Amino acid sequence: MGKKADRPIPVRLDDTVTLTIDRLGYRAEGVARHEGFTVFVVGALPGEVVKANIVSVQKSFATAHVIDFLSSSAQRVTPACPVYEACGGCQLQHASYPLQVAMKEQTVIDSLTRIGKWEEQDVRSSMTPLRKMEDPWRYRNKVTLAVANVAERLITGYVKEGTHDVIEAPECLIRPISFDRLSAFLTAQLEGFGFTPYEEESRRGDLRQWIVRENQEGELMVVLVMTSLPENKLLTLCRRADAFCRQEGYRLGSVVVHVAPPGTKAIWAREGKVLWGKAFLKETIGDLTFRLSSRSFMQVNERQMRVLYEEALQAAQLTEHDHVWDLYCGIGTITLLAAQHAKQVTGIEVVEEAVADAKENAKRNGLTNVTFLAGDAEKLVTDRLENGDRPDVVLLDPPRAGCDRTVLEGILRAAPQRIVYVSCNPATLARDLRILADGGYALRSIVPVDMFPQTSHVEMVVLITRVNVTP
Repeated sequence: MGKKADRPIPVRLDDTVTLTIDRLGYRAEGVARHEGFTVFVVGALPGEVVKANIVSVQKSFATAHVIDFLSSSAQRVTPACPVYEACGGCQLQHASYPLQVAMKEQTVIDSLTRIGKWEEQDVRSSMTPLRKMEDPWRYRNKVTLAVANVAERLITGYVKEGTHDVIEAPECLIRPISFDRLSAFLTAQLEGFGFTPYEEESRRGDLRQWIVRENQEGELMVVLVMTSLPENKLLTLCRRADAFCRQEGYRLGSVVVHVAPPGTKAIWAREGKVLWGKAFLKETIGDLTFRLSSRSFMQVNERQMRVLYEEALQAAQLTEHDHVWDLYCGIGTITLLAAQHAKQVTGIEVVEEAVADAKENAKRNGLTNVTFLAGDAEKLVTDRLENGDRPDVVLLDPPRAGCDRTVLEGILRAAPQRIVYVSCNPATLARDLRILADGGYALRSIVPVDMFPQTSHVEMVVLITRVNVTP
């Protein structure tokens, strides 16, 4: 019997079609079917009927932009941000918050059923409602800002998704107001000193990007990534920034410069040069304190971070007899929280500066039952196994790409009773959980957490246990 011919694609580039939106996709696009063919419609919501222009066509789907709304959803709201559509950093400001919550819950269900291959009823019975925010605005405690020259003027903003274009954002509604004001002040100062944006092609310019972060106490850290270190100019900048912050009622705790010369691909120096204040900020979680260096990773939503870690520890069910591995541990936040309940915890992290912070954090909190190791999780998991280390509990909080398969295989050889997987990517979470499930683990609980309101992203805490262990 001959191979069945592929069905003709019913749309072509630049076609105008009328579509009814059925649901939202993972990236918050409206999803419609046109003659059985999937079309993603940017900015459309479920239940809406739109006239749309086809802007790209692939073998199994097309993408379209709305020309006109023939009917609108009752859940549609006017985006509060004036550069919302141009920026692209938020994907859901046009949707009411209850719809955002429902969409994120459905995203988790879809990933675990379609990629993880669980039955939908099993996923739903294991999942709690999403832990949402009472006030889903002004929640970020860290932002990375890009710079560009536009009409002979230095601007600061965000890089538009899928481009190299910098969208000026004098006000951003998911970062603190202090960031807005400090950003405007520093942009004017940097321009006044004659600093120019770095251009990769010509390898000319001074400033690559800069970062602002704030701790729970309202102390600010500014991190500049530059191609050189004009120290006199920057010290003057620091003094002016400190005076500005005092005038506005803010506290400038630290200014750090990382030098990445022209042509350098890795823009972060191993250690930054502290030009003002301290090398670290302090953050408090529960009764523990942590130091944050210029390269340290910590969740950018302080309010929801506490919710996330509470859920992770509750899922782990730690006892004073448990040996724990915390893979991708960063500066040791959840590692040290776990150490308060477990017998021994080992944290593994590839970023050496983060491991140095983690060790200092353990010391300052008086926790002696924790060990931190710097290196690739793939290698260190194997080393621990060869040394006879077998954990009772494994905590996972990997990057968006998920876990390397060799890490998962090492965990299966270690055979812990419980695995708690914290993830910001439903697709890679589902992929990795399926590998672990096929190796003898059962899905026990799923808790979605809204770490990033106004965006399509969702964080999850999942507990799986060995099938021969009573949950």
